Amino acid sequence: MTDSAHSLKKWWLPAILIATHTALVFTLYLVIRISHDSEAVALWAITYPIDYPTSKIVAAISPTYGIETALVLVFVGGIHWGVIGVLLRAIMKALKLTPRKGQQSE
Repeated sequence: MTDSAHSLKKWWLPAILIATHTALVFTLYLVIRISHDSEAVALWAITYPIDYPTSKIVAAISPTYGIETALVLVFVGGIHWGVIGVLLRAIMKALKLTPRKGQQSE
């Protein structure tokens, strides 16, 4: 097994959470970007409960709404969801909820 295949099997949950978060942030960015409503920027508020407590870091950075906000949310929220993925994977491993031999192996 190559190192990259082993890493993917070991870090699949954080990778999925980070990729999902990134896709949602950029989808929200595109919705706001193509919207003709001047108040569409208020949609960024959706991300604050999703990324709490790290959303307070984004608020402290105070990026201009638009691509700057999307990039900050992807970076800060990506770290947030990566840590959550690592913790969930550790809990799964401790509870032995990881796949057994013969299924997807570690």
